[in-house]
Amino acid sequence: MTPAEPIVAVQGLAAYYGRTQVLFDVGFEVRSGGVTALLGANGAGKTTTLMALSGLVQREGDIRLCGVQGRRLAAESVARLGVAHVPADRGTFMPLSAEENLLLGAYLHRNRQEVARDLERMYAYFPRLRQRRHQQAGTLSGGEQQMLAIARALMLRPTLLMLDEPSFGLAPLVVQEVYQILHTIREQEGLSLLLVEQNANLAFGIATQVYLLETGRVVAHGTPDQMRCNDAVRQAYLGH
Repeated sequence: MTPAEPIVAVQGLAAYYGRTQVLFDVGFEVRSGGVTALLGANGAGKTTTLMALSGLVQREGDIRLCGVQGRRLAAESVARLGVAHVPADRGTFMPLSAEENLLLGAYLHRNRQEVARDLERMYAYFPRLRQRRHQQAGTLSGGEQQMLAIARALMLRPTLLMLDEPSFGLAPLVVQEVYQILHTIREQEGLSLLLVEQNANLAFGIATQVYLLETGRVVAHGTPDQMRCNDAVRQAYLGH
């Protein structure tokens, strides 16, 4: 992958659940070190877009991930490219401890010393998880479970982190904390983010590019400043 090439470049993406098509000719990019946000109402196709990139649904089109054609790749092969996916349900293994969940995120890495260093790095980003390291994950608060899901994905050492509604169901102060951590990680590690959000103000605060989906199609895109001036976005997502 050349330095100028996007981490993700998607053209003509279609996705299906059985015979039902839910994405139609979707195209977008995620630049290296950038943050692309996908906005849209429930049912717009945002989650399906992430699942299509992860190899979890039937899809067609041109999908380039980290310089590799990814349309036919299975989920594990996508992960090996350095793509980590934090789903909306967080994917937490509830009976296991917080630390056991984190170690599961490092399943592609065998060097114990490096995994231990990664674990300490996660505890530096998420001090609350260090305090809860031996606690059963199912007993953590919603905010702590979201932090755990993000930290577990980062244990993969990804170049692209995909997050599906990281603010959903969290108290405003916790949302602020989670987004501040994401901003810090991006700044310190040059991580690229593909973010699904319904909260436009949150997305605009971190994104470098924004795409608006409606009924499985991209209907508008631009920088956050450009999208703030879009009448449809202002009325539907900014309340003015």
